[in-house]
Amino acid sequence: MNFYKETTSKVESIERTLSQIKKQVNQIIMKTIDNIIEITTQFLNGHDKANERYNLWKNEKFQFVVDVVEKIATKIIASNDFFKSNLYVNYDSELKNYITLRSGNNYIPLSNEASESFEITFLQISNGKIYVYAKPYKSDQNFNNIELDIVSDVGVINENWIIETIYNGLDEVKKYSYLFIGDYEL
Repeated sequence: MNFYKETTSKVESIERTLSQIKKQVNQIIMKTIDNIIEITTQFLNGHDKANERYNLWKNEKFQFVVDVVEKIATKIIASNDFFKSNLYVNYDSELKNYITLRSGNNYIPLSNEASESFEITFLQISNGKIYVYAKPYKSDQNFNNIELDIVSDVGVINENWIIETIYNGLDEVKKYSYLFIGDYEL
């Protein structure tokens, strides 16, 4: 009978241990599932944030940026003969996905060649953020654009930021103009 009690006691002890292990395994599994849910919630939050960016850009900021860029272009053209009839603001008023300040080709004195134009573009990318880049005077199609900014919070776009961004873009693109060859290290 003693043997039976000892065996029963050991079996019960093993069963308790197995039960505790099962609980721990289930807790680990549930924690992992909770982590998966947390990650998938980040996708939902990212989707919601992208929609907010799209709506704010399309309904408010797009036209605001167009107005400021046009104001800058008008002032440049009025005060600088080099850009008279050679500076443009392009945008798609239907899709409202980009705004570009660009120059036309500039002809090189005593030559039949032209220096390619530059552009500074505000582009809404797929997650609703605004990617701002400059494409300098460069004929090489493999040239990477110069990243000026990526705006995650579209609401912070204001006139001072636009002016500063265009200034920085112009400062970068001039390094690639034939007018300044040898003046800058690239």
